[in-house]
Amino acid sequence: MAGCTVDVTIGGERGVLSTGHAPDGTLARVDFRAGVHGSTLAGLADALATAITLGLQHGAPPAAFANALRHLPLDHPADGDDLVGRVLLDVFTGADR
Repeated sequence: MAGCTVDVTIGGERGVLSTGHAPDGTLARVDFRAGVHGSTLAGLADALATAITLGLQHGAPPAAFANALRHLPLDHPADGDDLVGRVLLDVFTGADR
């Protein structure tokens, strides 16, 4: 399964967002690891990735997730961190191209 991996930062915590694509190029899986194992951030990142992956496996279009996450402020632009919301949107909207 082809895909991509992007390093992200959330409130100073490093993370990794990985995707898996089906042979036809459609987004099929999202894996999001952030924070320290057992932390709230790690749990939320895992839960988000699991929910998105299950939705994709059941036919939800990537654009539906992009629309839902579009205005979610995950980081403040002034802190110099990567904007996780923007990375997620790029992953979802890029999958539709």
